[in-house]
Amino acid sequence: MKDKTLKMLLGIIAINLTIQTANDTGFFNAAYAQSIQKVAICDPIFDSTCARVSSGELAVE
Repeated sequence: MKDKTLKMLLGIIAINLTIQTANDTGFFNAAYAQSIQKVAICDPIFDSTCARVSSGELAVE
């Protein structure tokens, strides 16, 4: 192997080992999306005034 090819191969191995180590140590939090989240968009002053969905559109009054 040429010197340049060897350096590139070792660099790729180093990057992959770094990524694996970061994943194994829990550096990144797992994202759990198991169910649908329901959200109500309401007026902060008048809690009874909320947006509604009508014909697939968000109706805000």
